[in-house]
Amino acid sequence: MTPTLISAFLTYTLITALTPGPNNILALSSV
Repeated sequence: MTPTLISAFLTYTLITALTPGPNNILALSSV
């Protein structure tokens, strides 16, 4: 993976972790 993809993935993971409720399930399912 390129540093850009890693950064994007980490940012996405952080946002997902900080977002409560069904949004987490929807986000994780779309990956």
